[in-house]
Amino acid sequence: LAAAPLAEGAIIEKLANDIITSITVNAGGHSKGAGADVHVRVLEFLQERRPHDPDIWRPLVTLYHERGNDEALTQLLGRVMPQLTDVDERNDLRLEQARYLLARPGGYEQAITLLKEVLQDNPDHAEAATLFEATLEKSGDRDGLAAYLSQQFDDAIARGAKESTSRLAVRLASISRPHARESLFRRAL
Repeated sequence: LAAAPLAEGAIIEKLANDIITSITVNAGGHSKGAGADVHVRVLEFLQERRPHDPDIWRPLVTLYHERGNDEALTQLLGRVMPQLTDVDERNDLRLEQARYLLARPGGYEQAITLLKEVLQDNPDHAEAATLFEATLEKSGDRDGLAAYLSQQFDDAIARGAKESTSRLAVRLASISRPHARESLFRRAL
């Protein structure tokens, strides 16, 4: 009798690896039907047993995104995010989640929070900065955009980050009054 659970565990492990491979190779192809339900259940089962394994939680994040399962996704990210010690990996996941939220009605505030977290961890994260700026601009939050760009500009100068300083000076000048532009460019030099 002791061999039965082991055999069952080995079968589940094999099935899970096949599902993980299938989801990775055919990203987006398993979001509908009974097959996707099985994929989700197997990955959830494995994620409970191997919570630190990105080969399990990444495909599960993908499936939750595709299926629009916001509650399960939020719970999964709540379990996974604190475990991530690699800043780049954590920020990649935050960025992915922010993109997902921006595509959903009512996801703006959460997306802004996630993008701010990415930029706190890495102020020079170009993709997060671009998405954050575009989101503020699209929402019509001109004051928020100006405040953000000013803060980023000051921080870039303080860090001696010349590329970021130049990019931010140009971007800030594009939304500033003409008389303020000259002082911006002087400070950038």
